[in-house]
Amino acid sequence: MTTLTKEQWKQVEINLSGPFGEVELLADGYRLTLQVQRYKALRHCITVGKLKGEWFKGEAPEAKKFCRESRRWLYPAKKREEAAKALTRHLRKTCADVEIVRM
Repeated sequence: MTTLTKEQWKQVEINLSGPFGEVELLADGYRLTLQVQRYKALRHCITVGKLKGEWFKGEAPEAKKFCRESRRWLYPAKKREEAAKALTRHLRKTCADVEIVRM
């Protein structure tokens, strides 16, 4: 088992500190290409390049090892609560028959 030294890790960080930096690593037998890419205006992020489609499904071992699952709400809690109340109020007013199929 080989691991990078502190100096090598420092060199990796230096290569990834600027825009359009790129480093290719071999981690546990997986070839990874780390790239600095533009995320938003004046923001950059480090991405794992050359991803395969099955990695996004979350079932591949590479996905479990290298891709972090991320979930975010589109609306804040107050808006979600208001929308839920509006939906139930709308269903009560417009539907004559409402039943639960599965809960």
